[in-house]
Amino acid sequence: MDYDPSDKKPGRGGLMDLPLGSDAPRGKQPSPDRPADKAPPPRRPGDLAGHATTPRHQRRRAPSGRPRRRLWPLWLVVALVAAGAAYWFFLRPPEAEASVTMLDFEAVRVGREGEEIAFEITNRGRRPLIVEGIRIGGMAEQDFAVVGDECTGASLGAEQHCGLRVVFTPQEAGSRAAGIEVTSNAPGEPLGIPLAGTGLAPSLTTDVDKVAFGRIAVGKASGATVVSLINTGSAPMAIARMSIEGSGESSFIWVANACSGETLEAGGSCAVRIAFQPRSTGDFRSELRIWSDAPEDPRVPLSGLGVAPGLFLRPSEIDFGELRPGEQTSAQSVRMENTGNAPLVISRIELTGDGRSSFEIVSDSCDGKTLEGDVTCTVEVLYKPTSPARHRAAMRVRAPGLRRTPEVALTGEALAPRIAVSETEVDFGQVVQYGTNERSVKVTNSGSATLELDATDLEGGGGAFGIRGQGCPGELPPGGGCDLELRFSPSRVGATESRLVIRHNAAGSPLIIDLTGVAGALPKAAVSVEPGEIRFGALAIGERSDILTVKVRSTGNARLSLGGAEISGSEKADFRIVPASCQGLDSLLPDSNCTIGIRFRPQATGGRRARLVIPHGAGGPPVEVELIGEGY
Repeated sequence: MDYDPSDKKPGRGGLMDLPLGSDAPRGKQPSPDRPADKAPPPRRPGDLAGHATTPRHQRRRAPSGRPRRRLWPLWLVVALVAAGAAYWFFLRPPEAEASVTMLDFEAVRVGREGEEIAFEITNRGRRPLIVEGIRIGGMAEQDFAVVGDECTGASLGAEQHCGLRVVFTPQEAGSRAAGIEVTSNAPGEPLGIPLAGTGLAPSLTTDVDKVAFGRIAVGKASGATVVSLINTGSAPMAIARMSIEGSGESSFIWVANACSGETLEAGGSCAVRIAFQPRSTGDFRSELRIWSDAPEDPRVPLSGLGVAPGLFLRPSEIDFGELRPGEQTSAQSVRMENTGNAPLVISRIELTGDGRSSFEIVSDSCDGKTLEGDVTCTVEVLYKPTSPARHRAAMRVRAPGLRRTPEVALTGEALAPRIAVSETEVDFGQVVQYGTNERSVKVTNSGSATLELDATDLEGGGGAFGIRGQGCPGELPPGGGCDLELRFSPSRVGATESRLVIRHNAAGSPLIIDLTGVAGALPKAAVSVEPGEIRFGALAIGERSDILTVKVRSTGNARLSLGGAEISGSEKADFRIVPASCQGLDSLLPDSNCTIGIRFRPQATGGRRARLVIPHGAGGPPVEVELIGEGY
């Protein structure tokens, strides 16, 4: 029986049974239980029985080799392509794309803001892109900042874009990296853009960590030590100022400073020179401080030891008290100790002062000796006055290593009187000529022996000064006193000077007291009258003139007495005194005035004359004022 491929049952095989792209012939598929490339079994002779023979023109040649693959229908391919195009143009999801792949900023100095970089976010999808947020993250996220954001919250259509601006402000030196992340409704991971920049900063270092000057004698200056400042950073460094600070700053001195106010480029350096000059003994410590725009300013410790011998005297003063001339006290000891940190050479011990002859060194184990630290020696001195007085002197120690000369004050009193007065200059002020002013001066014996007053005299003054009574007694016991009553009675005008001379047996004799005074002239009254004449002009007989006045002024320095003013002359009836401010006054004080009123009333025709007579107490005749008028 021949194999007829058309014997395949309906529903088996078909388009859906073909793999995509198969080229097998349509309607002919290999049997699932027989390989497609296996030929049908050959016919046997007995197989023809009972079957009709197929005509030759209706027979199909059995396939030989690999079967043909079936192709998709054209309409299906066109539909698939159209569906893909529709998805691409109308249904493709949003997609965020940045206009840059990374932001690489130029190097910027630490703490300063660099230039901004702007970029765009574009929607490459077809559906709207909604930008939900912009965030910067990473190790150096604080170094970058979004300064312009047009994207957050924006809804971008297809191929629409928005802008972002980012600035780089490095907080530390070196490479700085972070990233900016754009979150949106686009599927997949958020859009990320790397950020990179470099921070530049100066770095200040010194070539020495500390400066130790060692032991230097007080007042001496050490050699200068050089301290170099180096900019090991990546940016220029400005050095504002430098100073030496600390408890011992006054003992460290600047020799040269080539750094303050300078700017060092990266790798540049400058130098300063410092010396140590201790002002006293001890361990001095300070710091060299530097103010620059580097992140950190180093401090360089400075140290030095001031060495010098030191002399301590005990006691620092000796008061031998009182004794009589020709006697002497017992010796008093002065102990000397080197309290410094260097050996002390004592070259000489001597007595100085006005009263040194009354003191004497009787024992000395210090003169010419070298005292090491904490070593002592002793000097003994006594007081033996030869005259009554209070004596003062000093025992002085000469040592070249000491900055000052130490000494011990020595005092003693040989029962000497001492004179004191309440004032050494007496001013009597101003007195009227022939007047008197008095002053009192107290004389006191503040010493320890009787004060003898040999004489009290007045020198100069032309007799204007004097002493009232008997003056002071000849002797004043210790603590006693007396009053000298002085007077000033000048006989001539002007300033007068004199001297009160007190001779005594105390130190400083004689004692001089300066006396001064001024005599003023006796007060004297003076008068002036204005005007010297009054002209009333021409009036009709019986007509009264206006009242005209005469001013009387007291021009002296004493009260001016006034008499009653009157009108005299043969025609005095034509003139009359009218009451004014002088009426009722009997005197005028210095530099004051009053007025007298006059009225003219002619009794006949022609010229009329009279005189106003004003009596006064200024000496001389009364003052007269001419009164002139005319009647018609």
